[in-house]
Amino acid sequence: MRSVTFASVAGWLARGALGLLVLACGARTALDVSDVPDAGPAAPPARDAGAPDAGLDDAGLPDAGTRPFLRFDGTDDRVTVAADPAASLDAFTFEATVRLRGDGVRLILSNRSFVAGEDADGFLFGVYNGQLFVQMSGSGNFIALGSPRLFDNRWHHLAATRAPDGELFLYVDGRSFRPDRLRRVAPIDSPTPLLIGYDAPTDIALEGDVRRIRIWGRALSPTQVSALAAGGSPEDTTELRAEWTFSEGMGQQTRDLRGMSSGVLGETDRPEPSDPSWASF
Repeated sequence: MRSVTFASVAGWLARGALGLLVLACGARTALDVSDVPDAGPAAPPARDAGAPDAGLDDAGLPDAGTRPFLRFDGTDDRVTVAADPAASLDAFTFEATVRLRGDGVRLILSNRSFVAGEDADGFLFGVYNGQLFVQMSGSGNFIALGSPRLFDNRWHHLAATRAPDGELFLYVDGRSFRPDRLRRVAPIDSPTPLLIGYDAPTDIALEGDVRRIRIWGRALSPTQVSALAAGGSPEDTTELRAEWTFSEGMGQQTRDLRGMSSGVLGETDRPEPSDPSWASF
């Protein structure tokens, strides 16, 4: 993983392109996008990650079936969660089972406020150039360099964990990438709602499908993440703050199985263009 300052990446996302990154370690060095290592070969099909890829047509899209999920159009689709389960967390785990299309920057989770010229509050969890990244106020941006490309229209389990001592891991299909220890651990607070599939300050959106997201108030161990990536259920749900399985298949709401942070499709509980669509396999 490579660390860059939160302010510089906030500016990058506001411009919708990588532009210049400022390395957080050592001298303040400009890094052009051409210097970022290639993401490597396309990822092999993910392990089960909670459900098989059976029933896919030639384009990798699901045939009609009974397992619902949400499809995001890459333009402005979102799920809005007013009661943010990640508020005030020092330690956390973000998990998502997703199937991604498109390119560039795609955001899975966003909760931040942004004022031009100032550091952004909150956090981002998503994919840049096919590779997983997480961005946190007070800590910076971390990319899983060397991980396989994720824009392959296959289901993948993605996770990021941060321990109270600042140890950070990123995971793709249960495989962990080089840990970092953050110099500063700050709560990932923002006064804005949690958004799934969209970042309001930049209008950057997710293109692809989402069938499960969990937010924990603790850092899961590598063994625990690997078991969840293989399709297992959590054996210890201590500090599981929220879990959305998108199993409703219809309607304007998606339920948090923990009962505290249910969300609405789009921005309100009324049908609107920013609603993701229901699909199933």
